[in-house]
Amino acid sequence: MFAILMFMGLAMSVSAQKEELYYYSDSKGTTFVAREFIDRSANMYYFDGDSPNDCEMEIRNYKKNGDTETFDIYVKEGHKKGTKRGSITIVTDPNLDIKAKELDLSKQKVTIKDGSYTYKYYFLTGKQNDKRNGKSSGVGGENPVDKAKDKGKALLNKGKGLLKKKK
Repeated sequence: MFAILMFMGLAMSVSAQKEELYYYSDSKGTTFVAREFIDRSANMYYFDGDSPNDCEMEIRNYKKNGDTETFDIYVKEGHKKGTKRGSITIVTDPNLDIKAKELDLSKQKVTIKDGSYTYKYYFLTGKQNDKRNGKSSGVGGENPVDKAKDKGKALLNKGKGLLKKKK
């Protein structure tokens, strides 16, 4: 039983590394374009779609300079495995006021170069998007992943406590 609880806690903490990015075509964040994901710890970038061959990209040449992240993306699976798909630049505004009456995403941008095409969007992280929309998962305004992670830890600690009592 202890191993199962430990595995559940580990699985929940690993899944918490994947961050949602909501892309908008205007700086006021009113015209939604796409939702994509980045997992910096696993060096993965995920386009929103159905086919892992088209959506799961490996991050290489990652650099962070202040509020700017740059990296190249490479096809992870399929017959084009290892082929460079493009490059991405993410500029995050650390002072972004989500609760401002007039949301200004002009300093929070993402640029995706995919072959000969360049796409420029404004974005919100998953946590920022939830705060903007007044979503909260209860106590402390935690998001669902954090809440599940905390429950997993609580179960793990409870399992440890039961084992100590038996000894």
